Amino acid sequence: MKSLFAGMLALVFSFLGSQKVSAAPISDSIKTIRAVGKEGQGNAAAAKAWQLLSMSDADALPEILAAIDGANPF
Repeated sequence: MKSLFAGMLALVFSFLGSQKVSAAPISDSIKTIRAVGKEGQGNAAAAKAWQLLSMSDADALPEILAAIDGANPF
């Protein structure tokens, strides 16, 4: 999960949009991504959450990076 999250993080910043996302959707999106279970349970919701994160402003970077701490190693 940690490498998956790191990969998503890299994609987020490579596709940053011009739209800004408020803090609530950022934390909700992070929770959704971190909730992906065994065999991809919750993957569809995580994909949508990633799309929201990809529209985040650079100001969201500290919160996104902090979310990596304690992530599942898979």
